[in-house]
Amino acid sequence: MTITYRVTRRDVARASRTMHLRYPRQRLFMLGYLLLFLLPPPHDGSLSGFIVKLITSILLVLGILWIITTIMSLLPGKGRGLICEHTFTALPDEWIEKTEFNETHGKWGSITGVIETKQLLLIIIDHTNSHVIPRTTIDADAYRSFLKAVRENVPKEAFIRPVQATS
Repeated sequence: MTITYRVTRRDVARASRTMHLRYPRQRLFMLGYLLLFLLPPPHDGSLSGFIVKLITSILLVLGILWIITTIMSLLPGKGRGLICEHTFTALPDEWIEKTEFNETHGKWGSITGVIETKQLLLIIIDHTNSHVIPRTTIDADAYRSFLKAVRENVPKEAFIRPVQATS
C-alpha cells in the first residue's frame, strides 16, 4: 500500500503540538517545564537544593533547545526534507518513506507510537523523529487502506490513543 501526500509548515506545527500533548515522553518534559516555573529555586546550600537546581537547569536547557528547534524547522528554507511531497509505502516486513531529498527504510517494530487526529496521522519513530501524514491531502479510501496496513503491522502498544474507525 502506497500513499503520496504533501506536508506543509502548518502540518508540522500541528504535529509538534499533538506530540507534546499526547505522546507520554513529551508530556513528561512538559510537566518538567511546568514544575520549573512553579517551584522556587532553593537557596539553602543543601545537597537536595543543589539537585533540584541542577534538574531545573537541565529542564530549562532542554526547553530552550526544543523551542529553538521548533522555530528553526518552521523558518523558510529549513526542513526541506520535511516540507515537501512524500511517498510512504507499507510493505509486509518494512515501511519506506521517500522524498525528493531522501529515502528512509524501517522495520515496523521500530515505530514507538502512532497518533491519529482529525487532521494528521503521526507515525513516531522516537522522541525526535516522526512521519507527519496530513489526512486532508489523501483520498479517504486510500487513507483507510493505509491505516489498515499500519494497524496490521505496528505493535498494538504503539497506538497512543485508540484509533477511531474512519467512515
